[in-house]
Amino acid sequence: MTITTLINGVTDFILSGIPILVSLALLYFFWGIADWILNMSGDAEKMKKGRERMVWGLIALFFMVSVAGVVSILSNTFFGSAPNHSGPQGNTPSSGTLFNNSTPI
Repeated sequence: MTITTLINGVTDFILSGIPILVSLALLYFFWGIADWILNMSGDAEKMKKGRERMVWGLIALFFMVSVAGVVSILSNTFFGSAPNHSGPQGNTPSSGTLFNNSTPI
């Protein structure tokens, strides 16, 4: 195992977890929006809590997307290729063909 293989493996691991974390941060952000909207005419403390959730959700989203970008840039810079985080490469239609045969669309 070379250092490049090890670092590409770590990079793939980090980037594969980003979509799950982004989904959780987005859910937290929407929870804050719901709290804020549902308490607009009521409790000011709950509105403040909802606003704080929205802010922290946005901060988390920004941080995670930034980490994914920095990891990809460093991987490209030092190892010449982006990590393989595009998902499985099963029997998918290629561009311009229908149902993976040679007949153009």
